[in-house]
Amino acid sequence: MPFFIFDLDGTLFDTLPDLAPAVNFVLSAYGLAPLSNETVRSYIGNGSKNLIRRSLGDSEVSLDDAHRLFLEYYRDHCTERTLPFPGVLEFLKRDFRCAMFTNKPYASTKRILTHFGLLGRFEMFLCGDSAPARKPDPAGIFQILEKCGVLASDAIMVGDDTPDLNVAKNAGIESIMILNGFGKAENILPLEPKRTIEHFSDLLNLY
Repeated sequence: MPFFIFDLDGTLFDTLPDLAPAVNFVLSAYGLAPLSNETVRSYIGNGSKNLIRRSLGDSEVSLDDAHRLFLEYYRDHCTERTLPFPGVLEFLKRDFRCAMFTNKPYASTKRILTHFGLLGRFEMFLCGDSAPARKPDPAGIFQILEKCGVLASDAIMVGDDTPDLNVAKNAGIESIMILNGFGKAENILPLEPKRTIEHFSDLLNLY
């Protein structure tokens, strides 16, 4: 059984139902119009600061201030509507080793994992503000492999967006890309991933 390194948003959890209200809370605080869930979904990728930057559009609001407000609100509300994707809890009950590497902030990542009783399931988890570098920089993968005593040839990155695919390529490990996550197939497929699946639950038939 391989050593799995999972992404979080769009891979293990559908976090959009909590991310969208947090984005709109920030926009409302600055008198800006709210965004639809689908628009917020299209803005997800490469961390929450980029999500807020895209959501602010051409406004002159301070990105740092808006991002700080988002982090505070989202940290306190990140488990209200978030759910694991079908097959996730069943798959994680199986006997294999795993870690997590996400660009999501540590506080909300820990809160979500704790809420679903999964904090102890991962041998370690690295986040956007706790990893040596954010995806697609491979430094976080190297740290996971070293601390967990895993060979690169035994590791598989499971994700749903181009940073996940590229970090796996940069680290020299295999990857499985999920095509119904937050990433866009039209961005993922041109990068020629070796393995793709439509839904996380497809992993149940692979391992």
